[in-house]
Amino acid sequence: MELKEMSLAQISRDFLSKHKVYRYRMVKVSDMDDQSVIRACHWYCEENNLTDEFKEYRETAEQDAKVHHVHEVISICDECGSEYLASKSKMVSLCPECAHVLYGYENCDHEFKDGKCTLCLWDGSRSDYINKLLKNSKG
Repeated sequence: MELKEMSLAQISRDFLSKHKVYRYRMVKVSDMDDQSVIRACHWYCEENNLTDEFKEYRETAEQDAKVHHVHEVISICDECGSEYLASKSKMVSLCPECAHVLYGYENCDHEFKDGKCTLCLWDGSRSDYINKLLKNSKG
């Protein structure tokens, strides 16, 4: 697969995650291959009049990729569905945030820009279970 297609697939996954779309037509986005996620994102954008927003998002993401994290592995968190840099988490299938809340691992010192941490790429997503744990720990 070409690098350009891989980048578009990653951007598509991120865009869908930003819009809280974890399944498209009953298929988990995390289970889709790159071509399927590109098509799913395309049709999601068409159906919801988001094509212009996606175009802008893609241009920004491609520009950011040139500056940051070009050769790093991007994973999808099994708990919250957010993308994250694999090198920033102590656990293979969890973003730093979920690994911290669930197992007490050191968390990222998040610095958000445009709805995403510039250090680990976490998008602020939290599962219902994580929200419940956080709510119960506060009170």
